[in-house]
Amino acid sequence: MLLKKHCNGFSKVARGNSILLVLLIAFHCTQAQFIEPGKFVDGNFPAFSPEAIKANLIKEITIRKMRKPSGEPIYDDGVRYIYHFDGEGRLTTFKHVFEGYRHRSDTIIRRYGYTEGHVQFLETQHGKYVKRIAYHWTSDTFALITRKVRRGTGDWELLSSEQMSISNLSTSDGQLTTEWLGGIDAKPYQRAQTQYNAKKLPIYHEIRVGARLHIEEHWDYSEEFVSNYERTDHQENQSLEVSYRYHNGTAEEGNWCKNGHCREWSLVLNDKGLPKGWLFMQEVSQNLEIWEFRYVYY
Repeated sequence: MLLKKHCNGFSKVARGNSILLVLLIAFHCTQAQFIEPGKFVDGNFPAFSPEAIKANLIKEITIRKMRKPSGEPIYDDGVRYIYHFDGEGRLTTFKHVFEGYRHRSDTIIRRYGYTEGHVQFLETQHGKYVKRIAYHWTSDTFALITRKVRRGTGDWELLSSEQMSISNLSTSDGQLTTEWLGGIDAKPYQRAQTQYNAKKLPIYHEIRVGARLHIEEHWDYSEEFVSNYERTDHQENQSLEVSYRYHNGTAEEGNWCKNGHCREWSLVLNDKGLPKGWLFMQEVSQNLEIWEFRYVYY
């Protein structure tokens, strides 16, 4: 409840703007399924439910990230997260705008393509450098993958050709899905496994390269609501843990811990019951971070 006292003040700051708050969970109420539970774009940014985006006719969401040190005004450092969606509600472009070299604005762009229910390609662009991963699905459980790079308007350079196979195994309490990645007709070098419970909700995910563990994710639930999410990147030595507390079926507050540094988070809702702001506060310093969301409709 610590952050509730800031809600009225934030409403004044945000007045006149069309704002949307991004959560990390799927709700079973007005904003049900608006955000995919425990899923992130590039492992760091909230992922939206295609069904909810389509139902709300949303074309674009821009997240404006600001900070308010205790006792000081609000500062906008120009950080933006910009999402573009197609008519089916699927993410087609994601832009991360941030302060780069010599305090200049920099942008990383990710583009997504789809075909028959599968991801067809993923592109990542930083400046003139573009990396593209293309998937050719021959079935629901097998795909040929090519990795290419391009600089400026030059030709694409092939880095590798690989194959991915997927297997599903029923267990006593759910299902285990395994993805194998490796060279063409060669021994796989990477294994990704996801354990689902009896309700088909993910409870554990890991990625191993050889015998080395790279990524771990854990989901805890209260009934079908995500109550706690943890992600550990052993390669980068980074961690994220998010907890959720619910009121009338809606997650309105919780704790957000990144690399051991924890903050409390709280929601601000608009008069339609939709989130319009996400506030993060460091309890000791009382420093506040504000995420303001605007959207464009079809």
